[in-house]
Formats: sequence, C-alpha cells, structure tokens
Amino acid sequence: MDRLVTAESIRAPRVLAALIVGALLGAGGAYMYSRHSRTGVSSNWIQLSTDGSGFGWKLEALFNADIALPEVSKPQGQAKFLNRSEGGSQNIQLGYVVKASVQHLDLSEVPAKYLQPRKQGNFEIEPIKEVVYDAHIDFILKDADGFVLMKATSEPLYIYSGQENVFQGTANEQIPAGVAKRTKTIVLELTADKCETCN
Repeated sequence: MDRLVTAESIRAPRVLAALIVGALLGAGGAYMYSRHSRTGVSSNWIQLSTDGSGFGWKLEALFNADIALPEVSKPQGQAKFLNRSEGGSQNIQLGYVVKASVQHLDLSEVPAKYLQPRKQGNFEIEPIKEVVYDAHIDFILKDADGFVLMKATSEPLYIYSGQENVFQGTANEQIPAGVAKRTKTIVLELTADKCETCN
C-alpha cells in the first residue's frame, strides 16, 4: 500500500507539469496562428531578385560628380513582412537586409584636388582614400503573374567604396495587407543618388 501511494505521489506532479507545459505551448501556438490568420500575411523571408545588375544612377550622381563610384557588385538580400498590427489595425512594414560590395577607389583616376589636404572653413580635410555616395533602395512588389503591386523605398543610405555595404531597416511605406498577401516576388533596385565626397 505504501509503495502504491509513493508511486502515485511521484506520478501526479509529472502529469500536472506535462499538462501545464502542453497548455502553454498550445496557447503560444494559438496566439501565433491567430496573429497570422488575422492578416493572412506570411512572415517568412523572401529572397530578393534583381532586374539586370540591380544597381543604377540618378542623373545628379552620374553627371554632377567628379569622382566615379567604383564597380558595385550585384546587390543581394532578403525581405520579410513585419506585422505591427495592434487593436484591429493592420500595420505591415517591409523589413530588409541587403548587401552590396564596392571595389576600392582607384586614386589614379581621382582629380588632384582630392589627393592633397584641403581647407574648408577653419578645418583642414585630409586627402581622400575612398568615396561615399548617398543612395536608396526601391523594392518592387509583384504578384504571381509578375504584375507590379506597389513600390516601397528605403530610408536614405550611404554606399562606401572599398567595403561590403550592409543595409538593414524597414521601407518607408506601410504595406496594405492585401498587397502583402498577393506578393510573390520582390525586386530590389539600389540607386546612387549623389556623391557625398565630391564638391
């Protein structure tokens, strides 16, 4: 009799603990499912694609700069829909991570004025070793048939020569849930807007 009571007293807490853990896991799963089902938007990462090189120039960067940005590798990255919904409102943002490598600046092709110290007001600017450009990324959201649903744009970015540039953030525009649900591919376009180093 004592042996039976001891076995039951050991088994009961284990069963209770298993029930509690199961209930917690079930509640967590139900919450995640209900959160996804409210909008129907997947939060999985989407591999970004490019049309051509994935890199382009604004006219100002192309014609009003006397230091050319060295060759830029094809940008690559991923994006995902971030569900920021609360209290029935649907607030979906596009989060992204994009990488693009830029070759080192060829100083033999840089105007001589940048290769010696320069005065700017009360300050002396050291000779440059690399170049910096203002830039941005456009994300073109397309449906299963390749039709454009909308375009979203990153915050202003900087492209540095001589390194791998890693951009991470969220696009400026809010994404309607209907657009996010229908999006099958996202095309990225990295654009150099203006030479920050040039003057």
